[in-house]
Amino acid sequence: MAAALVAAGVIAPVVEARAREVLASHWVDKIAIVWTTADVRETVSQALSDAEAAEVLQKVLRDADADRGVTWDSLQSAANELFPDHTKRANCA
Repeated sequence: MAAALVAAGVIAPVVEARAREVLASHWVDKIAIVWTTADVRETVSQALSDAEAAEVLQKVLRDADADRGVTWDSLQSAANELFPDHTKRANCA
């Protein structure tokens, strides 16, 4: 994440190491599991564009159920609901 901040010009490269320390300290008592558009496209359907895959992620976030978590099945279900033509073709291959 610190490298992304440097790349975006938000922080100077000379403070990247300090930013890494701060981020590590912040996350020591918490976790975050990250799903990407690449995850959606690779496991759900290559037929989806990056923008469509991002829509799938946003739908999963909106419909999130803390008891069930986010799974490959929840990504597939959201994609099927949003883009049935793309996912149907991909699942038949």
